[in-house]
Amino acid sequence: MTLNELAKQVSEAFDDLDLIQEQIKNECISLPHTTYTIDGDTYSVAKHHNCKHHSGKTAGVYLQYDYNTAELLYIGKASGKSSGVGDRQTAHRSSYDFSIGSESSGQHMRNHMHERGINTLVMSAKYFDMTDAKPGFIEMVELALIDKLNPILNKERSR
Repeated sequence: MTLNELAKQVSEAFDDLDLIQEQIKNECISLPHTTYTIDGDTYSVAKHHNCKHHSGKTAGVYLQYDYNTAELLYIGKASGKSSGVGDRQTAHRSSYDFSIGSESSGQHMRNHMHERGINTLVMSAKYFDMTDAKPGFIEMVELALIDKLNPILNKERSR
């Protein structure tokens, strides 16, 4: 059985969407908000405040929301070994304004904003601290949540 097949089975066990949303609300740790802005051909990004809870090398699954609409935009993971949840947030911010080219999430965010006619998007993020979990389990939880919650930017990535 592949990891995707196992994640699908786990996702089917998570049929109670209200319970999943309640777990996210109660169990996730909030990260600083980030503002993404488009001004003509200029893309800029700003983190609202410094994060003091040391998420940099923390392993886990994170969820990114539109702060104003609460719409779920993206679900991702971090192994905690090569990069943590905080490092992944930095990579997303850096790819938005072209600071790094190896990360594709910035292009997906720019496309999403253009398609919706949004000049400013405030992103909030939360994560499950899974420091003690094995990387395969972290990926399984990520895939199950993507399957069940269907975030917009994860759909963009699979096109």
